[in-house]
Amino acid sequence: MFLDNSQSTSRWMFAETLTMLIGTALIIYSNFDNENSNNYFIAGIVLVVAFMIMLWINPSYFYFNVDDKYVDIRNMSAFPVLRKPKQYKFPKQGLVSYEFPSGVFGLQKLLVFTVKGLDPKTKKPVTVTSEPINITALSKKAVADLENTLKKLVKAK
Repeated sequence: MFLDNSQSTSRWMFAETLTMLIGTALIIYSNFDNENSNNYFIAGIVLVVAFMIMLWINPSYFYFNVDDKYVDIRNMSAFPVLRKPKQYKFPKQGLVSYEFPSGVFGLQKLLVFTVKGLDPKTKKPVTVTSEPINITALSKKAVADLENTLKKLVKAK
């Protein structure tokens, strides 16, 4: 299975940037227009608050691929300035469990998975749980496909 949400992430990034720029421009413009200054200021504040909510939800670029031997998961924040790219590549048999918690009062969809394997340095068995991965920008169908694939991988052990 292959998932790549670069298009929806690009739309989120564009919407974040646009709301920030237009909101700031309206707040600045409200200082120059004496007649409708309150209307422009309120509209600008609403857009800046919408930008803050979008920034708080922080959807991410999400890449998921399962090939013959490995599961490859990559993610990176959609906000253009504060990106933290992460990549997880592990054998298919190593997946122990997964869950889909929600965050930010249910506005975020997250993925957390647990992998079991050998530590390459010490050669001892290790179980590692991932940091929560934001999958908010995925469609409902893509999340359902992801859940079905992960369910098959966990049952295949």
